[in-house]
Amino acid sequence: MQFDAMAIDTGAATGGIRLSPGDSGDRVLEKVVFGANRTNVARVWVAGRRVCG
Repeated sequence: MQFDAMAIDTGAATGGIRLSPGDSGDRVLEKVVFGANRTNVARVWVAGRRVCG
């Protein structure tokens, strides 16, 4: 099976994501899409192979 994916670290100290206890799933996704930066990217897979992290 082949896939592309990224694992996002929402707790990265210098990352651009700040979660609140009451954030809904939709709100968390919004914060990841619009607020994540390179520091938040923990792992990357391309065509099913881990290439970073």
